Amino acid sequence: MKYSAATFLSFFLFSSFLTAQQKVGFSNPDSIRTVLEFRLPDWGYSNFYLASGAFSNAFTISKPTDVVRDQNNNTIRTDIDNKLVRFSGNITPVYQLYKENEQRFIDLRSTTSFTIQANSEDREFDQYITETNTQVNNATITFSESLIVGYKEYLVEDFFLLFTSNLFLSYSSQNFYSEENNLPVVDGTSFSRNVFARPGIGIGYGRFRNVTPTIRALRLSERSQLMQLQALNNNQVKTAADHFTRFNGYNQRYDRPRKYFWEDMSSSLSNIYSDLSAFDAFYLDDVFNENLGSRFEGFEVFGGFEYQYNAQLQKVDNNINNTDSRETLILREHRIFANFNWSRNLDLENQVSIRLSTTQFYNNEEGANFDRRNISELRTEWLNNLADRYLLLVYLENGLLVNKGNDDLGSPDFDQIVTTLGSTVTFFNENKFSLSGNISFSYDYREQRTDTRKNLDKTFRINVGANIRYYFNRNLY
Repeated sequence: MKYSAATFLSFFLFSSFLTAQQKVGFSNPDSIRTVLEFRLPDWGYSNFYLASGAFSNAFTISKPTDVVRDQNNNTIRTDIDNKLVRFSGNITPVYQLYKENEQRFIDLRSTTSFTIQANSEDREFDQYITETNTQVNNATITFSESLIVGYKEYLVEDFFLLFTSNLFLSYSSQNFYSEENNLPVVDGTSFSRNVFARPGIGIGYGRFRNVTPTIRALRLSERSQLMQLQALNNNQVKTAADHFTRFNGYNQRYDRPRKYFWEDMSSSLSNIYSDLSAFDAFYLDDVFNENLGSRFEGFEVFGGFEYQYNAQLQKVDNNINNTDSRETLILREHRIFANFNWSRNLDLENQVSIRLSTTQFYNNEEGANFDRRNISELRTEWLNNLADRYLLLVYLENGLLVNKGNDDLGSPDFDQIVTTLGSTVTFFNENKFSLSGNISFSYDYREQRTDTRKNLDKTFRINVGANIRYYFNRNLY
């Protein structure tokens, strides 16, 4: 297989879209010392709640009647008396734990679900001298547990250890019974079990911090100054940045998170916002609507190993003829991964980044349709946040997929490269005119091979879009 060298020259990518109506402007965009000095505060949250406890019970009676005449003009009357009782309910407790600081990161989510469903149906069918009574009953009980864990610990300076785990367990039992004219037709029990586990471990080096809270704190300082308040000093900007970092915890803790967020923000900044008018409070809160993009600083490189195990069991017992069936499916695979992340803020308005990831999959099952597979992605980003009237975004994405089929099953080998180059431009004159346009070029190359055949598929796409809004007259009465 031959590829153009340009396919692998992935050097320019940006993937965020910013709207023109959101104003962003820095009085001193070259001052990034505070951004570079940002360090994660020691914060976190925990949450234990009942996600849903819905129970429903329905009782339905229907009595349709059908009257027709046959070819001999005889009346045929059919009466159906149907009664249906349906019940369902589920309880789903959820526990979340999140903790973050410069030393470690912990993210744990546990979801337990218990569901009951039951249906009972009685049907009487009466036509001429034929009368049929049918009863159908079934009940299903399902239990499942999901546990997702992410852990990162810095051991020595910038060296860190990674641990991830994704566990899922479910049991389901169903009893079903039906009879016709008091004679059993179906009488059985089914049981299913699903066990899924994907633990992983890795090691890495570097510090890759989300510095968006610091940049938002700088905008808060500038808004404070425009409100005839004092601008925040360097220590206050750091305090505000720590507080913005914790904002997601307020979303988890309160139903009205911004009320408590600004109360605590003002308290941490010597109550400088305690006497704001309603207008000033809304103006201050508008800092959340400024789309700054995702801003990072630093680099990290890490790699590791993951193992995936999935066991499925389906068992059915037939109580009428005393037979049973059992089906088992076990899937195992392991994967090796490596990632590299790098971001640099040239100033408060420009950021360049590189993201590189590769994962090698190995299948451990003889009946699998592939033997090994590699998925790699490379993206570089440039984020340009130029004042509040002109935004330009350009990106280039490149993804590579290499698949080695299972020779014993005759599964084909295939390779695929997808490259997309695009840009988005947004310009507006406040209250008068706005323009947003985008254009992207995408090239998809796919090659599939077997022992006797080779297929090539090359696809080129161009997408162009533009949105224009011009106000001829805008008035307020």
